[in-house]
Amino acid sequence: MPESEGFRIQHPVVRGMRPTAKLVYATIRDAERPLAQHEVADRTNLDARGVRDVLEDLEDEDLIHVALNLKDMREKQYSLPSEDSG
Repeated sequence: MPESEGFRIQHPVVRGMRPTAKLVYATIRDAERPLAQHEVADRTNLDARGVRDVLEDLEDEDLIHVALNLKDMREKQYSLPSEDSG
């Protein structure tokens, strides 16, 4: 099944990852602002543990930017590095 235009992944490392990683990456890429883990889980309909594991994989590959939420320092927010267009 071909990827739809909105879900197309250009990054070569992400293209080689499992489908859930591609979905999480595309969700973060297409978000209008940084997302918390629970927001990624809600938008992808994946369980929290699966999202956490994928976020760790994407972070290990330096494919996402992780920052603390300044309003709630217990929560991390995820976005793409500013130079990455997807």
